[in-house]
Amino acid sequence: MARKCRELGGDPLAINETEDHVHVLARFPSTLSIAQLVKEMKGASSHLVNHAIRPEAPFKWQGGYGAFTISQHEVPRLTAYIRNQKRHHADGTINQDAERTWKDEIPGEGFRKG
Repeated sequence: MARKCRELGGDPLAINETEDHVHVLARFPSTLSIAQLVKEMKGASSHLVNHAIRPEAPFKWQGGYGAFTISQHEVPRLTAYIRNQKRHHADGTINQDAERTWKDEIPGEGFRKG
């Protein structure tokens, strides 16, 4: 994912996952849409998983994702949060804003699908 982000002109600041979703903090050029960035990063990671890591167990991202912008002064805090994502999930110290899903607003829906 980081390599694909860089290939597209972006700067992946932090990437980490739990068992059911991935958090990415990245800077990217204004000429690149978030939809294209996410599509390309998900595609590259799916290809790697399906061809090199676990070819015996097909993997496919779900269609959705969530995205939001942050101010420059929030970068260090969110970078640290993402780098410690597994610990936050394990000990219940998750950041509600970073972990927010559509489920909070629309029952049965969520943006952690992809």
